[in-house]
Amino acid sequence: MANQYLNDKWQLWFGVLDVNKDGVLSHEDTVISKKKFADLHHLQKGDAEKMGEAIESWWKNDVLRCATDEISAKRFVDDLNKEYSEDKNKMVARMKDLFTRGFGITDVNGDGFIDETEFIVLFQSLGHVDVSMMKTMFKSLGPNKDGLIEVQRITDAWVEFATNDDKSVPCSIKDALDTEKK
Repeated sequence: MANQYLNDKWQLWFGVLDVNKDGVLSHEDTVISKKKFADLHHLQKGDAEKMGEAIESWWKNDVLRCATDEISAKRFVDDLNKEYSEDKNKMVARMKDLFTRGFGITDVNGDGFIDETEFIVLFQSLGHVDVSMMKTMFKSLGPNKDGLIEVQRITDAWVEFATNDDKSVPCSIKDALDTEKK
């Protein structure tokens, strides 16, 4: 069983994913996020459909894990606790895969980097409005001199956020999410 620190981070992560802020994760969150993502990126119809399919697949297979019902915050955290307790290494591998695919979608131009605008669009497509939190998190991840962060670097930081139970290790993602204005 994971400690309270990790459970608290999973609660924050649930809040990141609850696009419509209704207290559950569901197909509705998928629909809203893919529409917002396409709109905010001003994607043309063909690109929007292709991106929408990738987003829908990510939600279905990685977030909802093929659940046909709604997932409450309690169930989300309980499922992660079970997975963590059964085989932490397997969970870490799944998180790497989940975040690699998720941030790969965010990298719309496919250059292996995410700029601040792409990062903000990601969070806005997930229903977040606190741009200062998004900018703080982006800066904490260490953009290079061109203002870009490697997708792998962001992925690694989110895997650390989702799997590290050591409170003594600084976690800039948790810190930023803790400051988010609701």
